[in-house]
Amino acid sequence: MTHRLNPEDVAKRIREAREGDGRSERWLAEETGIPYPTLRRKLNQRPDNLTLDELIRITRALRLNVAELASEPAVA
Repeated sequence: MTHRLNPEDVAKRIREAREGDGRSERWLAEETGIPYPTLRRKLNQRPDNLTLDELIRITRALRLNVAELASEPAVA
């Protein structure tokens, strides 16, 4: 199965996972080593500029995997 990463959906899922754990963007920046202004800009304004390395670091910090970011939301 092929997953296509939609940048806006990825940013939304990252935000949901981070907020679900009660974590801030500053915490995520510290955990990933991505400068806070860069992380904030990429997640809130330019998610299409996230690099694969950044995605991997973010998913590790949030204990996710990249496939979870590409998954279609569950339909209730």
